[in-house]
Order: sequence, then structure tokens, then C-alpha cells
Amino acid sequence: MIKKPVLLVLLFVLFVSTVVLAIGVHRVTAQGVIVYIQSDGSIDPPIANLTTVDHVTYTFTGDNVLALFINKSNIIIDGAGYTLKNPGDLYEGIRGRSDMGYSADNVTIKNMKIQGFNSSGILLQYTNHNRILDNEIVECGSNGINLELIGNNQGITISGNKILRNGNGGIYLQGGSGNYITGNDIMDNNAYAIALHVSSGNWITFNNIVDNNKFGYYSRSISLSGGANLNHIYGNNVIGQGALAYHETPATHNIWDMNGHGNYWSTYAGEDANHDGIGDTPYAIAAPGNVDNNPLMSQNGTIVRDFAPFRKQVIVASNSTVQAFTFDKTAKTVSFNVTGASGTQGYCNISFPVDLLWGNISVTLDGFLLTEGNDYTVASNETHYTFSFTYVHSTHTIRITGTEAIPEYPVFLPLLLPLLASPALFRLMIRRRKMQP
Repeated sequence: MIKKPVLLVLLFVLFVSTVVLAIGVHRVTAQGVIVYIQSDGSIDPPIANLTTVDHVTYTFTGDNVLALFINKSNIIIDGAGYTLKNPGDLYEGIRGRSDMGYSADNVTIKNMKIQGFNSSGILLQYTNHNRILDNEIVECGSNGINLELIGNNQGITISGNKILRNGNGGIYLQGGSGNYITGNDIMDNNAYAIALHVSSGNWITFNNIVDNNKFGYYSRSISLSGGANLNHIYGNNVIGQGALAYHETPATHNIWDMNGHGNYWSTYAGEDANHDGIGDTPYAIAAPGNVDNNPLMSQNGTIVRDFAPFRKQVIVASNSTVQAFTFDKTAKTVSFNVTGASGTQGYCNISFPVDLLWGNISVTLDGFLLTEGNDYTVASNETHYTFSFTYVHSTHTIRITGTEAIPEYPVFLPLLLPLLASPALFRLMIRRRKMQP
């Protein structure tokens, strides 16, 4: 017979085990694990191939078969080329939100492959100033990237990603404004490549959008609905069958070309009588008022350059071959060469962040100073400048020079150097004191 004290101990152990299991059930499922980056910077549970030394940068050290939930702002998640994969029963690969006591603003998600989640590869809700850069997001059940925002949410940049073979769409953006989707390869998704719903004032530029809309429903490669208004959509290569763009409410107005250059549409059947690379008739999106007035006759050749340590990306879209691309911080100059078949018409759009190069900006072509309005045009929003040029092809050198440029190192680094050096100096003084007789 079990004595009463022993029985009480056994009951207590059983109770504690039950509570621990109940608490842990939201993190560990039958097949998969959800790992949290908590607001205090901790990784909970600390079982992933994920490490941090400063609670700012979180780096993959191997592939992870789990989901990652973000409850902390102002961090970087670097996949380091590894994979985040669904073990079979998890809905989002990475999820972050900034409401109801949670915060996931100013988060960078980069350099990883996200594969096979039941819903979205990345889900961000009500967040601001996030960056999704240079990832490969494939074979998720719904969208590759799903942004559920509201009116005041803005400043999200999605750039350099490959978003492929997802069950619904590539990128879904609901609400918010002032977001930037640029330089992505969005291909072979079952419905849309990019969908904007109740979302205005965004920039959709220089993306390769190929063979999406497998379902052939109302969604198209680019789909606008819910009163989406005043979005800038240009410089994209849009390739596929049938109608390539959908506009639910023609009464709203979106901008489908900028500075005389629109998008390349594989279904465009117009002519180019003067051989300037621009179609002579508009490409209709929806009537009234939503047309690409300057459809491109050939695909954009788009290159993206990234300048460390600040991850400032420069994007060049052109029908020319672009070579010798450099950014000189000391000279405060972006320069590159453009080459094409002699005598043909060339064009070039270059876009870069407003905090990379600014001030009094001058532009030269083969060393000759150009005049804004006559020789080139420039457009800007809160985050980027976009310069547009046309020229007769041969080989040309284009230089854009500002009076201010991002510094080589953060401006506070010189202030940190004495602090970083102090421990070494202190140890040296102690060593010398010990050596004295």
C-alpha cells in the first residue's frame, strides 16, 4: 500500500507535469515547433539553429524545420542562405504583428529560403518600416508574402526576392500606403503575382512577373481591388497569357507609367513606328483612366546593387546592357555604362534611396552636364529618387553626383572607438605596471 505522503508527492508531480504540458502546447505541436523572438530579445524555446549575441541580429546556423514568430522591433533576421521549412502542420513561416501589445516594427528578414507552409511564407500585420530582402519563398499554400496593414502602416520594402509556385499569390497587400515592392522575381503562382486591396500610394516597380494566374479567374498578374488608388506601377516585365492586369473599380486612378516609360506586357499588340522602344498606342488596364500610356516594346534588363553596411539598394532598369556599375562614397557618385545596337533608341531608369545620395544632384552623360526637364526627368517619394534618361545607343557613361552621400561608417562610430579601445588600454597599463621593478 502506498503511504499517504508518497501518494501526495506523486499527485503533485503529475499536476506539475500536466501544467507544464499545457503551457508548452502553444509552442510544440505534434509535428512542428513554433519559436518566438520575445520582446526581451530571448529565443523561446532556444532549440533552433538560430543565434544572437546582441539581441539585434539573429542568424541562422543551419536549416530550421519550424515557424518563427516575432515579438520584437528593431531587429535583423539573417537566414545566411539556410532554409526555413514547414514540418507539415504550421501555417506561417514567419509572422510578426504590431498591435494588442505586440511589436514587430523595423524588422529586416533576409537571405533565407522559406518553403511549404500551409498559408503564407511571411505574414506581417499592422507593422511599419519592415524590409523583406533577397529571400526565396516557395510552395506555400496561400501567399508567399501577406501584408495585412491599416491606413497608417507604411514604409515596408520588398526587394530582391524570388517568390515562386505558391498556391494562391505572390504578394498580397491589404491596407497601408507608402510601401515599395521592387526588383523581385514573381513567377508560377496560381493566382496573382501582386494584389493590392484597399491600399493606396504604393510603388510597384522593376519586378519580373512571369506566368502567374494559373487559375484564370478574375485575379490577374497584377490585381487592384477595394478602391486601390494612386499606386505607381511601372518598369515591370509582365509576361503571361490572357489579361495581365485586373482593376476592380475603374473609378479610382492608378499610375501605370512614369516619365514616359511604362511596363512591358507580353500581350501588347501595338507597334513602334519610330523605334523609340515605346508602343505607339496605350495598353488598356481598365476604363476609364487606367491605361499604360507608354508600354515598353522589350523587356527591362533590371539589375540590383546593394551597398553594405547599410543595405542601400540601387536599381537600374533599361533596354541597354548595363556595365561597370559603381557607387563611390568619397566622390558621392553613382556611375555606370550603357551599351546597345548603334543608332537605336535606348532608355534607362535608375532608382535609389533618398538617404544614399542627396543635396544638389547633377547628372552627366559622357562627361557633359545634362539639364533636368530637357535631358532627363526625376521623380521622388518619401523613400526613393527615380531618374529617367533616353539616348541614342552606342556606349555611354552616366554619372549621378550629389553634394551629400551616406558615410562610409555610421556617424556615431568615431564616438565608440575610444570606448572600444579603453579596455585594451587599461590592460596595457596594468601589464606595464606589473613589469616595473
